[in-house]
Amino acid sequence: MIFIQSAVNFDACGDPWHSRTPIECSRLSAMRLTALGSICFYGDAPAGVAYTFVEDVPQMLRSVGPRCWSLPKLYASSIQNGDFMHVDQDCFVSSPLPSVPFLVQGEEPNSTTNALAWFQGFHEFLSRCGLRWQLLDEAREQADKNGGPKLYNCGIFGGTSRLLPAVCREVIEFAVNNSDILNKLPLSVFVTAVLEQILIPLVMQARGVVLTELLQPGNQDEQARNIGYCHLVGRAKHDIRNIELVRNRIATLEVLTT
Repeated sequence: MIFIQSAVNFDACGDPWHSRTPIECSRLSAMRLTALGSICFYGDAPAGVAYTFVEDVPQMLRSVGPRCWSLPKLYASSIQNGDFMHVDQDCFVSSPLPSVPFLVQGEEPNSTTNALAWFQGFHEFLSRCGLRWQLLDEAREQADKNGGPKLYNCGIFGGTSRLLPAVCREVIEFAVNNSDILNKLPLSVFVTAVLEQILIPLVMQARGVVLTELLQPGNQDEQARNIGYCHLVGRAKHDIRNIELVRNRIATLEVLTT
């Protein structure tokens, strides 16, 4: 299993919840991953952080714009030829992750409400633009079978299925070829969430791949503590008190796992 991370530094992300990860978070995250295996970075690697391998992302991904800021993650995933796990820079993994076909962190709070609103808004906007997308048709059909779409946190994203890189390539191709349309979507439709957190999981399920959640619905904080996992979502990663809590948890886990 290879670990991958990615980021592109846009001047303005347009979303305060997903602003650039502080260097201290990147260092702590990479430190934990290198203890478990090799780690490769795609995009603008933070200075002073040790990675096994660093590679830039194609300029075309940068040109799509900051509203699709997760495209570097999908690009990094799309070029993998073996088992991989993308771990966001504000995620901290302290024990080996399960080897399964497709793994995500887990279902988001308010998953059904947000997923339905964003997914429907995305489909309706593309329809008004006269744009038809096979992947979206597959995802909508699977959503109907599931009783509706769900929104998954993809701080952990990867697995052993060779279908995942192929699906990521299809999403990237669509985003690059239709960037002018995606950038005109209403701000009420969170484009990155639709592509990464709703559509890809649905398409993977539609193509017969079982989705596994690292954290099951319920008390996810307790589950995360039990397996030594932490994700400082949004503004939390800029709070020095939270970073100190992560340092303390890592120190405790290092004693428990050595």
